[in-house]
Amino acid sequence: MDTQYRIPIFLAVTTMFWASLYAYVPILSPYAQDMGASLSMVGLIVAAYGLSQLLLRVPTGIISDRIGARRPFILIGLLAAVFAAAGMAMAKTPGQLLICRGMAGVAATTWVAFTTLFPAYFSPDQTGRAMSVLLFCNQSAQLAATYIGGWIAELWGWQAPFVAAFIFGVIRLGLSLLIQEAPLNRGQTLSFVELLRVGRDSRLLIVSLLAALIQYVIFVTVYGFTPTYAAAIGASKAQLGTLTLVSSIPSVLATLLGGTWLARHLGERRVVIGGFVLVGVSTLTIPFIRSITVLSITQALGGIGRGAVFPVLMSMSIRTAPAEKKATSMGFFQSIYALGMTGGPALSGFLGNLVGLNGIFISAGIVGLISAVLAWISFSTILRERDRESAKSVTVA
Repeated sequence: MDTQYRIPIFLAVTTMFWASLYAYVPILSPYAQDMGASLSMVGLIVAAYGLSQLLLRVPTGIISDRIGARRPFILIGLLAAVFAAAGMAMAKTPGQLLICRGMAGVAATTWVAFTTLFPAYFSPDQTGRAMSVLLFCNQSAQLAATYIGGWIAELWGWQAPFVAAFIFGVIRLGLSLLIQEAPLNRGQTLSFVELLRVGRDSRLLIVSLLAALIQYVIFVTVYGFTPTYAAAIGASKAQLGTLTLVSSIPSVLATLLGGTWLARHLGERRVVIGGFVLVGVSTLTIPFIRSITVLSITQALGGIGRGAVFPVLMSMSIRTAPAEKKATSMGFFQSIYALGMTGGPALSGFLGNLVGLNGIFISAGIVGLISAVLAWISFSTILRERDRESAKSVTVA
């Protein structure tokens, strides 16, 4: 196949990949409850997606580096997503839904192969551009799929978004056979020993823990119990998709600005603290809202906070790492923030069984505000360490 087609084919596969994983996200929690799941079970179903990634993301990167190949993992991920969608469409019990959602997490784990193969199609000085294009397809697919998924459920019922996800998966599975492998630099092989050594960097540990906290709130609200609450106050299936879309668009826009314009003009510390405050306040207000429109507005504000925080933390995770350790630092960062994706919905689900749905949002909002305080304290520590290192370098010079 001519190499000029490998980029559009790869982007088409990427778009279909994320569409198949997100087409059913807006209706997943209400669907699980409609199937008879308790709040704790709903939390476990949502958490299963993150748990698979927590357990498999680093091993996937290690094995991929050691065998010097990405394409096999992309194919595995595509197959896993197809089986997950088919399984959820046919699920008869919450337990079956839990297993299949975990399979979707296995599929998402292979995103590490996407993000390392695609930049290899470009020259080193074009890596940033390549990642921007890839992430744009990633986020655009998620936005479109969540919106369309809600409408599909409204028109054809609960199972329809899972069937749509399966169809997306089959199409992209065919396209994926045309994906080309690229020569890989195997000089930076990630190992568990190296991961632990890098993890002793206090700055990396701080930003990774803050990232876990923001993921905690995101997976409790946007991908967890906010759709359940919206359904409880009268949202239709189509409105569930619209709610996810409305909360995600500001997040995407803030993501584009958070690590660049906002950080440059306001400073990283203010961006992270302000983002956590927005997330915390918007989450705390949920139990007092009875209007879908008002809920959408508050979640859009929360989306701004979420989108502003994450790119700043991600860039900080590799900023001070030497070139040969940047991949390892990113692997550690991603592993730690997956704790929030897993722990958030699981813990909140059990809490919800004890104190009700409102208690879930109040606790998550408090986590957001406490995170703002922790960010203020930890950034002070980071700045002091940076000043000490600068002073040492001046002295040595």
